[in-house]
Amino acid sequence: MALRHHDDDPAPSVPEVPMSVPERVGASDVARIEAATRVLRAWDYQCGGGACYDAVVTYVTWAQRLLGAATTEPVGDRLRTSVADLHCLAGWTAFDIDRVDQARRHFDDAARLAQFARNDALVAGIRYRRGRVHLHHNALDAARVDFQLGQHAAQACASALPAAILHANQAWVAAKMGLADDALASLGKGLDDFTRSDPADAPGWAAFFDINDLLAMSGVIYADLARSVDPFYARAAIPALTNAADGYSQMARSRSFSLVALAASHLIEHDADRAAAVGAEAIAVALTVRSSRVRDRLLSLKNMADQHRDNADARELSERIAVFAAVSPAHSRVASQRSR
Repeated sequence: MALRHHDDDPAPSVPEVPMSVPERVGASDVARIEAATRVLRAWDYQCGGGACYDAVVTYVTWAQRLLGAATTEPVGDRLRTSVADLHCLAGWTAFDIDRVDQARRHFDDAARLAQFARNDALVAGIRYRRGRVHLHHNALDAARVDFQLGQHAAQACASALPAAILHANQAWVAAKMGLADDALASLGKGLDDFTRSDPADAPGWAAFFDINDLLAMSGVIYADLARSVDPFYARAAIPALTNAADGYSQMARSRSFSLVALAASHLIEHDADRAAAVGAEAIAVALTVRSSRVRDRLLSLKNMADQHRDNADARELSERIAVFAAVSPAHSRVASQRSR
């Protein structure tokens, strides 16, 4: 079975990294960092962390050097915030290609700078990212703590969109723990927060979270409740994830995530034929991004399919995922890094 993927990631127009550091940092220098972060973050969303991690780290290296230059106090706080946000992005892209140690170091640097700048909204974002690392590796108690601390930071700055993100992720942890009442209560709070949020006032790290992301999170939460509590929840997961996947036209990684959860929900509903079709679509999308997380979630779907080996469609899905895992860009890149 042959699979094809894109070998070249479309590189966006990132502001050029200067060769030197100015003796005195001004607002234009900070604006350069902020502009680069926006472009690099969009690149990550579209193509995965493996496509842009090196570019992010290159920019972080230069931006970090600016912290030692002279500046005014207002520009200094803005500089620390911008470098913290860039470190946060570096940590996120490192996490996406399974470089967890590097991710944690970037998050530590980001947290130190954000706290120095007294930026609670960014602290909330860093806690959210840290929590997602724990969640991906099934360290549920640690994830819950980080999401709760992030929630406190979001409340401290009265920022509704970060609060919605943190509540939704707390709901996801509760769903994985099999705590249906807690999951549904947190999801409801996230919906309330989202309803009163204003995207124009949201910090840069939270700007991605729109109605489609809320729909996708709802679907994933119901999908995990179907696995941990009652298969009945799959009936709520399927329409939410179907609509969410359709809404991710420009965000391949998120679309693939939604399709994986959707395929799992169809398996829970004993609809292996539909699960195989959706799973094949998830693989096709996954081959266009460089993300170890996509591979890991597909391998989790393979484990579910393997529990239905008596079904030809489930077997085909398992075999397709096995081939994908062997040839995916993220898999080969991470393997080569570890062999050095």
